[in-house]
Amino acid sequence: MANLDLRFDAYTEEFSGRSLAELRSYALTNPIDGPVSIEIGANRGKFLVDLAEINPDRRYLGIELRLSFARAAASLGKRRGCKNADTIHADANLAIPVLIDDGQLEEMFL
Repeated sequence: MANLDLRFDAYTEEFSGRSLAELRSYALTNPIDGPVSIEIGANRGKFLVDLAEINPDRRYLGIELRLSFARAAASLGKRRGCKNADTIHADANLAIPVLIDDGQLEEMFL
């Protein structure tokens, strides 16, 4: 479950406010329940989608800082019909504390 009440320091909240608002909105519309595996720097999504296809009972989240790559990764997952994988455009330093609860992270790939 998302940590929607989590607040960063004033500087981060001010200068990353839009990104944080988008993450909190994503968390509301795409709740992550149960264990999740994360790939930081998902690039165009091949590794993430391949893992999701091999392990359909697991949840995968890709976090990619480059918008064009995040879009390409999300598109690849949709084209290949992966319901258990998603990729977001975000800074992992902001995304993980907002989206993931303590004990929820199962695996992390860098």
